Amino acid sequence: MKSFARHLFIATLALFLATTSPEIARAQDAPPPATQAQLQGADALFTAGDWEASESAYAALTKANPNGPMLWFRYAFALQMQGKYEPAIEAYRKSAKAPQLQGISEYNIACAEARLGDKEAAFSALARAVEGGFSDIDTMESDTDLASMREDPRMEELLKRANPVADQAKEFAFWVGEWDVFNAQGQQLGTNRIESRENGCLIVENWSNMAKNTGTSFNFIDPVDRRWRQVWVDPGGTVVRYEGEIKGGAMHFAGVNTSRSGAQFLTRMSFTPNEDGTVRQFIEHSRDDGATWQVYFDGIYRPRK
Repeated sequence: MKSFARHLFIATLALFLATTSPEIARAQDAPPPATQAQLQGADALFTAGDWEASESAYAALTKANPNGPMLWFRYAFALQMQGKYEPAIEAYRKSAKAPQLQGISEYNIACAEARLGDKEAAFSALARAVEGGFSDIDTMESDTDLASMREDPRMEELLKRANPVADQAKEFAFWVGEWDVFNAQGQQLGTNRIESRENGCLIVENWSNMAKNTGTSFNFIDPVDRRWRQVWVDPGGTVVRYEGEIKGGAMHFAGVNTSRSGAQFLTRMSFTPNEDGTVRQFIEHSRDDGATWQVYFDGIYRPRK
């Protein structure tokens, strides 16, 4: 079973979705005054991980307020954490009726069905989870509840459906890391910390040159045309917007540099991984609409020691 921390994260996420969704807020009317203290007590037990007591508390609350999807979710969660999978599945089916809880509820149904040994029912629930918006492929790939399903080719298909750009995002992973950056003469130009976020769908650049001037870029795949985008911003207000693709193992970008005054010129950039583990970044500018180009930056990234 997943760790308590991971379970609690998913439950907390579900609570966030419930409390920020008008649809669920309307469906889960505030319980009668007589049960308000019960609700607070149940939430405290849940946060503390007292699953047996939480089960009893939420069972009473769902009886008093049967149209509260978040109450059903937490009741189901408390059951699941005790290994009471069959009643947990029934309770999750009630919380899954709320659109913002469908994906998470169906995912946990899949986990419970897998624990019960019903792989077919687990795959059906996992497919509904993906359809309902569940996209946490890291959890799908590492969750021990789903271990019995991992070698089945259907799992790979569902992972791709859950996050269709995940595989493509890996193609720029060679730039991720902590780097010292040098010119061809061996002089250090600066440092760059490249971070992978959001299941690899976002790559964040944190540049600092030797004079401590900085810059940040966000790199991502546009799901409309599956092309890479980069947006660079520096402290002077300059914004550079690129789009590009991987060709021949290297990332090639082309875009427009816009100063804070609104002046613009063309720019192009490439990242080329080398066999020794270094990466070359090469930038050129054109101020005559691409008739001629001037080298702006030529740096070699070396992994920081």
